[in-house]
Amino acid sequence: MNKLFIIGNGFDLAHGLDTSYDDFRIFLEQTYAEAEASSIIPEEVLHPRGGRYFHPEKMFSLYLYLVENAANDQWSDLESALGRLSYGDCFPDEPLHLDKDGDPDFFKNVYVLEDMSEPLCEIFKKLPDFLNDWIASIAIEGVVFPNKKFNELIDRENDYFLTFNYN
Repeated sequence: MNKLFIIGNGFDLAHGLDTSYDDFRIFLEQTYAEAEASSIIPEEVLHPRGGRYFHPEKMFSLYLYLVENAANDQWSDLESALGRLSYGDCFPDEPLHLDKDGDPDFFKNVYVLEDMSEPLCEIFKKLPDFLNDWIASIAIEGVVFPNKKFNELIDRENDYFLTFNYN
């Protein structure tokens, strides 16, 4: 008889793995020790071999600032914090361009702000790369031991596993 094993959130933590989002933050802080929370949107840098990239430390500085403000310093709330990020501090409060009467030139300002915000999309597309680097660094040897009783339940040829874990 086939069995379906559903593995949800907490499975990894229950096995003693350091896989919480707080552990992710610690990994990033250790990897990019020079980074400090900053609302400055990093600029792209030209790579000597061609192409463009963002300095990882500067990307992490922006992640750190935005997530800690959205999650009240609780990285355990990262997933919902990503939906509440406030980018207001990343942009100037005052209009950048004024018309001939000294009033804000909304059309010019919209285009300038659009150009300023364009890197945000590219920077947040890199977040999975940071997550992958962290997950690849998690040691499971010597931490997770097979459970004999659980192994006896599994028919490796016929059973199925469905997981909701990111790691």
